[in-house]
Amino acid sequence: MTMQRIPIHKTLSNVAITRQLNCRVLPLPLLRSHAYRSQIHTAKRHASAPAQPTLLSPKFTVPWLKALALRDHPSEAPPAVQETKEKAPLTPRRMSDSYSSYVLEFGKDEWLVDSYVNSTGQLRLGTIFMDLDALAGVIAYKHAGEGQTIVTAAVDRISLLYHPTSFCDMELRGMVTWTSGRSSMEISLEVVALEENKTILTCQFTMVALDPATKKATVVNPLIVETAEENRIFARGEGNFHRRIATRHQG
Repeated sequence: MTMQRIPIHKTLSNVAITRQLNCRVLPLPLLRSHAYRSQIHTAKRHASAPAQPTLLSPKFTVPWLKALALRDHPSEAPPAVQETKEKAPLTPRRMSDSYSSYVLEFGKDEWLVDSYVNSTGQLRLGTIFMDLDALAGVIAYKHAGEGQTIVTAAVDRISLLYHPTSFCDMELRGMVTWTSGRSSMEISLEVVALEENKTILTCQFTMVALDPATKKATVVNPLIVETAEENRIFARGEGNFHRRIATRHQG
């Protein structure tokens, strides 16, 4: 069955913030000779050079090993960690309320480019998807509210629409476009080349909210759907949900 692709470019663009564009074409290595490859592999790397924080930069107040120790011995946790908050009442939210974006300033920071380039000098999409996963978590947390644990359940409908020819600034942006009425949320995301104002790719992440204490699914805020376009996007999310359920039963 052919699935109708419903673009979300306009909806995301309508809530996007205008940013200053900056593009610089960087010389990409051809890696034609073994000698040249050896020069690159033995070149000194300056670990302190890339100072710009990224979506994957640590955002935790307690290191992971310490968090595990506190889980086993909660009495040793400081008061701020021991404190528990009552779950806030559900509050309906609009799609635009969860809108978030992040700009990869490739045109300004060649060390940032170095983190996203593969051995042939091309954009490493796997790293972009790691950033999209992190951004989807930020968006889902913004919609679900505090006191939730957000996990990635599925990634759907990855569409590659444009291949950039240079490392210009790219904006990752998205928002919640569907909720199940229970714990699931669909996050619609896109990556835009700001210089050309062209969408590089779009995708949808399904995120699930869990209670951090019981690890069981917890209900998230309902989604307010207002315009005809939002209704179409919401219906697409509903269709994706039922398709996943059908596929799971077939398997």
